[in-house]
Amino acid sequence: MYDHAEYNKAYRKANRPKIRRVEQLHRLRNAGVPEDEIKRAKLALIKFDGKCQICQSTDSKTLGNFCLDHDHKTLKFRGIICGHCNSALGFVKDSLEVLRALITYIERVS
Repeated sequence: MYDHAEYNKAYRKANRPKIRRVEQLHRLRNAGVPEDEIKRAKLALIKFDGKCQICQSTDSKTLGNFCLDHDHKTLKFRGIICGHCNSALGFVKDSLEVLRALITYIERVS
């Protein structure tokens, strides 16, 4: 007998990157990102070279969790970054002041 749940599970396992892209685009839409910015994100996915646009990591574990980054205030798509860099931006709330303070701190204590 045909097991739809098993088929779905096997499909998701075999097509993880594709499903991840669809989920990421869906998240952008749910966040209110305009359709022209979604199109920019799709084009970036097509051209994606496998590197985080911030740290340049090509680590498949890190990039397996790539993020379609967008500005939460302007709703503009910014680029494709790794999960670590996306978390870092979230922790500093996209604040240049906090990032500068972090740099100053690291320079002072190093």
